[in-house]
Amino acid sequence: MEKPDIGTLRHRLIVERSELGPADGAGGQGLNWVLQDEVWAAVEPVTSRFGLHADRLRQETSHRVWLRFRSNITAGMRLRFGERILAITGVLNFEERGKFLLLACKEET
Repeated sequence: MEKPDIGTLRHRLIVERSELGPADGAGGQGLNWVLQDEVWAAVEPVTSRFGLHADRLRQETSHRVWLRFRSNITAGMRLRFGERILAITGVLNFEERGKFLLLACKEET
């Protein structure tokens, strides 16, 4: 695995974090996604599967996303890539040098 050249960080992504919404009056609470940041990144598709899940045909695509190091990005957040949503499932400080983050993501469909 090789770190990207800065010029390959050409995709503009929006980083979102979740917040609990107001109570719904029936004991539940909604989840809202709010803007955390906007970043330049390199998005690479890794795998794609098509199959049956919960009695529905579904495609699942995983992505590798590179961006400059940020300490405020964690698993459980998500990225907006145009109209697509990438759920962050893993965060790696590449080579533990604080220069790049490598994110494992799954596209939500």
